[in-house]
Amino acid sequence: MLSNQEIAALIEGGYEIRSVEFKGPGSINDPEFVAKIARAALALANQRDGGSIIIGVDEVDEARSGLTAEQLIEWLDYDNVSDKLNKFADPPLRLDRAGRQLSNGKDVVVLLVAEFDDIPVLAARDFPRHIQRGQLYTRSFRKPESSASHTQNELRAVLELATQKQVTKFMSLAAAANLTTGGVPTAQSRYEDESADYLADADISDITTAAHFKFTIRPQEFRAERVDYNAIASLIRRAALHLRGWPYPFVSRPAQGASWVTEQETVMHREAWVAFESGQFQSWHALPLDGRHVYDGGADAKPGHGYFPLWQPVTDFTEVLMFAQRLQGAVAPAEPYQVTFELIGAKGWELVPGDRRWQPFYDEHRLQTSAWERTVQLPAGGGPRSGRELALTPSLHLLRRFGWAGASEEVVKAVQESVFGPA
Repeated sequence: MLSNQEIAALIEGGYEIRSVEFKGPGSINDPEFVAKIARAALALANQRDGGSIIIGVDEVDEARSGLTAEQLIEWLDYDNVSDKLNKFADPPLRLDRAGRQLSNGKDVVVLLVAEFDDIPVLAARDFPRHIQRGQLYTRSFRKPESSASHTQNELRAVLELATQKQVTKFMSLAAAANLTTGGVPTAQSRYEDESADYLADADISDITTAAHFKFTIRPQEFRAERVDYNAIASLIRRAALHLRGWPYPFVSRPAQGASWVTEQETVMHREAWVAFESGQFQSWHALPLDGRHVYDGGADAKPGHGYFPLWQPVTDFTEVLMFAQRLQGAVAPAEPYQVTFELIGAKGWELVPGDRRWQPFYDEHRLQTSAWERTVQLPAGGGPRSGRELALTPSLHLLRRFGWAGASEEVVKAVQESVFGPA
């Protein structure tokens, strides 16, 4: 979503760009004005990454820019905006919106239009002089405008995007059905290949050969250069969380690699993270071997004995999912994301409360597997569920692998509240 500063820079530049359309102020109850917005939205939906419509910017007369208080409320009403614009769209548009301010303090609304999901969006109804039913609208390469008069390059761009989406869908279905794809690399295999290249270059074998967590966050579709290389570090720094005294991820002095930015921490916690141009993010976290850090104090800790604190998966998974939602919003809000949790090499570790405020377990509960994995899907737009809610299922799935029958949503929520405060 464009910020106030980005909008100011666009206005100062004095012209639109292909992914941004300026529209002067107007009411959502004005049918002709709505048709103009709908035409722009149809065109933006038919290009890669979609685009934004800034409602309230008059390019001819700056004094006329800005929405009234009533217009601002109208354009921030998601249900009404979606209903009125989608009457012109087949299939429906995916939209988001946010209020912003110009440098002079006047209000505008940014309408974010996602690229189409499977097939290009066509006009679903007529509106005189603005929209023709059945027409395909695109953003012109010649100048930043929404047009139904296409050059071969504009049509080729739409067809290529549609083809890529259908191929990706087919590959996902083929993989799910265990069908061969004739050697064509899937999105997952390409993500795994770039991760393998990083691991071959990085020196984190002390983490990966010990008991550790691995967290992976990635967009559904693989695009090798989705994120600007020089912007990766600042992107991760802005999305990082600071909820419990130690940030996730820890960003201090990141280093650049071939197509990634990475950082390792060796002082407080042995961990490492990497963020790729593709938008993929991964982190590795060694489990503490010193029982004093995680034991509940009910008896003497045994040297070399693996103690696994109850709070660890709950807090880690909650933070990772909250970070993933922020990363998705910054990188590809219109695309589903996949978040994968892995616990490797901790078979036989004993589950303990890990907090002196809680009573020790009556019986021993030990992890029954050496390799555990669970994936959470984030829908396009992040979805309505919070990171706390999303963390419930993977937390319970892992805690039950210790043979602990007492694992429940109430326990997980109690741990979240004790660490992060009330929801």
